[in-house]
Amino acid sequence: MASLEEVIRISKSEFDSLCPYCKSRAIYLVGAHRTELDAPGNRHASEAYIEDWRCAICNRSFELS
Repeated sequence: MASLEEVIRISKSEFDSLCPYCKSRAIYLVGAHRTELDAPGNRHASEAYIEDWRCAICNRSFELS
C-alpha cells in the first residue's frame, strides 16, 4: 500500500516561485479551490482561495494560500 504524502501549503506572500521540494522553476498551476472558510459574506474570502501547483521535475504537489 502506498503511503499518503502530506502536501505543503505555502503563503503566497512567502512564495519564491521555486518548487519547495527540489527548488526547480519548472512548476505549473494544476487547479484551484476554495476552503470551507470561504462562505458567502466572509470578509477574508481571498485567504480561503487555495491554488494547487505541481513540479514538472520531481512531480510533487504543493499549495499556495
